[in-house]
Amino acid sequence: MVSTLTKYWCCQRPWPVPAAVAVYASLALTALLAMPIKGQAQANAGICDRTPQVRDAILGRIRGGVACEDVTTAQLATITGKLDLNNQSARKIANLKIGDFDGLANLGTLDLSYNYLTTLPEGVFSGLTDLQDLDLSSNVLTTLPEGLFQGLTNLQRLDLSIIHLTTLPVDVFSGLSNLQVLHLIGNPLTALPADVFSSLSNLQRLELHSNSLTTLPEGVFRRLSNLQLLNLHSNRLTTLPEGVFSGLDNLRELYLFHNLLGTFSAGVFNGLPNLSVLHLWSTTLTALPVDVFSSLNNLRELNLAQNFLTTLPDGVFNGLSNLQELYLDGTARGCVQQSLQSAAP
Repeated sequence: MVSTLTKYWCCQRPWPVPAAVAVYASLALTALLAMPIKGQAQANAGICDRTPQVRDAILGRIRGGVACEDVTTAQLATITGKLDLNNQSARKIANLKIGDFDGLANLGTLDLSYNYLTTLPEGVFSGLTDLQDLDLSSNVLTTLPEGLFQGLTNLQRLDLSIIHLTTLPVDVFSGLSNLQVLHLIGNPLTALPADVFSSLSNLQRLELHSNSLTTLPEGVFRRLSNLQLLNLHSNRLTTLPEGVFSGLDNLRELYLFHNLLGTFSAGVFNGLPNLSVLHLWSTTLTALPVDVFSSLNNLRELNLAQNFLTTLPDGVFNGLSNLQELYLDGTARGCVQQSLQSAAP
């Protein structure tokens, strides 16, 4: 029976295919061939819809010349080193949008300084996983989204100078565990959140000078155990809470000149065993506690110039066994000389 049926079907003429079915099959085959192979959509990225200055800078980094619609993800991945969007000409960037830097996973430096940026969307820098240096200085941002820098786990240097910042969100630097240098110079900041630097465990240099800070929260620097330089000059600091520098075990240089301090509490510099440079000139000092420098055994340079010190307590310099440079220009040298003599062994 099986062999008979097989023979029967094999010997029959094929059934005719209706014309409508044939047309449908042909169109389906054409559509199938036109479909991109899996991954092809990602391969041809296209960057035409990006911010024009960003688009042009990317095209300038791709060898051989290519139209914006033909840029591939592979070509984006070859862009390393620095993408320079520093713009001091008339063609300044006013806005950036999410996706402007997609595909630039191997970029090392992004320079956006000297533009007219007023806001930055959260997530605009996502995907820049290898970025080590980000310069946003000389813009008009005034504030920053809390999650702006999320994902920049390899960032080592961040410049936020002269961008008209008035406030800092408490978690704005969250996740920047490899950051080593932070510039916050020349902003109208009047206060800092107590935990704003708490995630920057590898920070080595913090530039906060030329702001409008009037005071500092106690413990604001306590998590910065690797910090070596702290620059707070040219603010409006009128007081420093005792313990404000606690936790800065590796701090080498502290600059506090051009503030309105008047005097200090006795233990303000406790917890700075490695401090070697301390600049307190032009801080309107009128008096010093007798033990204010007693814990600074490694201090080599002390600048007290241009203050209003008329008397100094005997022994104020006791313990400064490694001191090599003492600057007293414009202060009461006679009483200082007496204090130095009393400190001599």
